Amino acid sequence: MFYRTRPDKGVFLIIPVLAVVLFFTAPPTHAEQAMKSGDATIIFPDGLFKPALEVRKIYPGLEKDIERKLHLSADIHPKIILVNRGDFLRMAGTPVAVAFAQPERGIIVLDISRVYAKPFNLNSSLSHELCHLVLHGNIKSENLPRWIDEGVCQWFSDGVDEIEAGERIVLSGTEMSPLSRLSRFPEDDAGVRNAYAESRSVVEYIVKEYGKNGLYRTLEGLKQGRSPDEALKAAISLDTDGLYARWRRYMERKNTVFLFLSREVYPVLFFLAALATICGYARFVKRRKEYKDEDENDEEDDQGRPF
Repeated sequence: MFYRTRPDKGVFLIIPVLAVVLFFTAPPTHAEQAMKSGDATIIFPDGLFKPALEVRKIYPGLEKDIERKLHLSADIHPKIILVNRGDFLRMAGTPVAVAFAQPERGIIVLDISRVYAKPFNLNSSLSHELCHLVLHGNIKSENLPRWIDEGVCQWFSDGVDEIEAGERIVLSGTEMSPLSRLSRFPEDDAGVRNAYAESRSVVEYIVKEYGKNGLYRTLEGLKQGRSPDEALKAAISLDTDGLYARWRRYMERKNTVFLFLSREVYPVLFFLAALATICGYARFVKRRKEYKDEDENDEEDDQGRPF
């Protein structure tokens, strides 16, 4: 989750942004500490010294990974703020988030009490937020629709997002939104969760159908200042609407198979068990016939053998 210069309404309130600003403009207290890790500054209270050491250890590797995997510069000099649940809720303004980034200020905030809870972990949560900063450090916000931003960051962090979404969502036709509507995400919790799931699925579809180079070319086009439609056409020969149409057909076929198997699982298992029984019986009959033929041949040999 991250906040733009003009954040979305609802979950993405202006209050958390002001909270972050106040956090940095307020006089420092004896409880705040800081340490460096490469070009990153880690800020944390006394009780979070151990997680801060872990961030310091893993950050340089994440920086190299993101440059290698996204083919984008990670020269961003972030401030990584580690907080407990209460402070995070006051800053983020929503209980469903476990982390957020503010790319315009180069800030990442992690709720240490939640980033270790499955399916999250410190590595994946920091990877996800770092990805937001790198994308915005290379691509202008007006050229980076929310679905690409969130989809790429979930793909980079191995499918982990920054909200407590529970089990992975299987999108139905009524929950799929044209990508043109996902330049910003919906305000309601269910809509936000579906938007995250769709963004991840579309980016994974691009990589599956057009390879990583299809994604790299798209990001490079956006970096050069092309619109999403122009970047996608140059990269995969589809505009946003064309990509959505193909992805939707792919998902409908995939969901049809999934729904059929989920609804017909017992008949399918019964059929497979019956088929296995028939095959087993056929093998038994075949082997019995072979044994019978062998016995008859042995008897003929005995009859023809001299005493």
